[in-house]
Amino acid sequence: TNLFKNFNQLNPMRKSYLENFISFTNQNDIKVKIILLPMPAETIVRLREDTDYDQIYNEFKGYIDELHLDYQFDYYDFSSVDKFNGVADSFSDSTHPGPKNIDLITKKIFEKKK
Repeated sequence: TNLFKNFNQLNPMRKSYLENFISFTNQNDIKVKIILLPMPAETIVRLREDTDYDQIYNEFKGYIDELHLDYQFDYYDFSSVDKFNGVADSFSDSTHPGPKNIDLITKKIFEKKK
């Protein structure tokens, strides 16, 4: 089966939910961290075959940039293991990072800025 069938653009309703959530957190002085998690290389290959993955990824990055104009939040793009020195085979399934990658991501997010 194709998990990503008919996924060819960002969902406008989900974009609205995210913006409303970030607006609420900003109004209530709650810090937000948005993290784009990695997927195994094989999943990315399938996404590129079955969807407009690169276009959707770029649309998402542009959307995050737009949100940053109006709202405060931290954004981490860990969409591939090379972006956080991750482990290529540390995934729990076809879409979720495994324990080693989660540990590395968490350390990157919370490391002290020098």
